Amino acid sequence: MNVEEQVANNDITTTQANTETNAQVSTETETSQTSVENEQKSTTISLTTKDLEKMLQSERSKAKYDILQEMGVHSVNEFKALKNTYDGAIKNQEMLQTELDEAHTANNRLQEELVVSKANIADDFKDDFLTLVKSKKTDANTYDDVVNEIIQRNPTWTKNAASVKIGTEKGVDDASTSTQKSDLSKKYPWLK
Repeated sequence: MNVEEQVANNDITTTQANTETNAQVSTETETSQTSVENEQKSTTISLTTKDLEKMLQSERSKAKYDILQEMGVHSVNEFKALKNTYDGAIKNQEMLQTELDEAHTANNRLQEELVVSKANIADDFKDDFLTLVKSKKTDANTYDDVVNEIIQRNPTWTKNAASVKIGTEKGVDDASTSTQKSDLSKKYPWLK
């Protein structure tokens, strides 16, 4: 045999050996996969209801523990105590908010009474006066500005507004009336 024939025979022998090795490896892989599947089937079959309940309980406990850790507490009782404290704080906040709202209402009422008394508004015009004050009040102007504007437009709303006398009693002649008569006589000489 020459060298070329020997090389060709070696190549054929190597190829046959590789094929046999691959066949053995694939057979062994299939055998091991089958045995793993059989073991899994036998494991699944061997679990009882009691074992499943224990596994489920264990998973629940782990999940509960993880959730508690995320919330920053160590036990369910600690969580319950924190929740009760939180609920109490919410109720307390609601009660304080109610008291604050009542205090704001009382403060607004007292401010209205103060504005009315400062302006010396007659009782008959209080409601109208307060309505105008509320409607004209803005952030740009103060209560005093609004009150002064309203009083200038409605001077008769104040308690100390000069009352107009229509006619006088006969025979009554006070100093103011006589002064007015003399002024009018000078202005209108035909009146006597």
